[in-house]
Amino acid sequence: MVTALVSRLKHSDAAVNQLCSANCAEFSVIAWDLDRPNDDITQSPAMSEDEALMAIRRGFESVGVIASLLLLSEMGTGNPTVGAELNMEGFGGNTADWVRRRTGSDAACLARKIDAVASAVARQSSATWLRILSALSGRKHSAIYDSFLPARALGTLVILGGFICTVATTPLYKADPKLPDQCVEDHEFWQARLLAELEHGPILTLGMALDEGSGATHAINDLRPATECHNGIAILAYARVSNV
Repeated sequence: MVTALVSRLKHSDAAVNQLCSANCAEFSVIAWDLDRPNDDITQSPAMSEDEALMAIRRGFESVGVIASLLLLSEMGTGNPTVGAELNMEGFGGNTADWVRRRTGSDAACLARKIDAVASAVARQSSATWLRILSALSGRKHSAIYDSFLPARALGTLVILGGFICTVATTPLYKADPKLPDQCVEDHEFWQARLLAELEHGPILTLGMALDEGSGATHAINDLRPATECHNGIAILAYARVSNV
């Protein structure tokens, strides 16, 4: 199923392709070893630290030439579990508050997921963030974590498309709360608590169940006129306006 969806994206017939075309945005797809799953987090780390470093390096290199705006999004399976793990590690709290039920799952499935997340996080207490990424996340999450660092260094605005891309910034936020400041999130309906922890507000509140880049790309329509206004308007002192 995921392979078929990636094919749709590459053949430019998904919603995000049309939105990119309408907004003159360049679109690229990075398929992360779709036939090679991560290891079972209930038994071992999701991947080795070397694998995590390779993903981080690939994420950094995939950005290429930095433009004025970088939009990051993802698609795939197993994301809510990874999101719950990274949020639990980053912010603590009740595991059940971070784990959400997926469509079609029952109470027993939800209970198993809660147990898996709690046990995986418990094994990683007091670990480094590299070890946490390798133990609790996937290759694409590690890549997202590092793919906006080149943009951050150059002052490029980054839009994080949906919950999982926002989750991927958690390690950076915990290292320095100012690092994700130039990231502007769009909003899926189940990421409100994470945004509250990050003390960020979404640029759009669309209530999407699945983002897959559509919300982030749609936000260009709001950012472009706001940027033109900011760059072109004269402040009162320069416009020689007084007694206002």
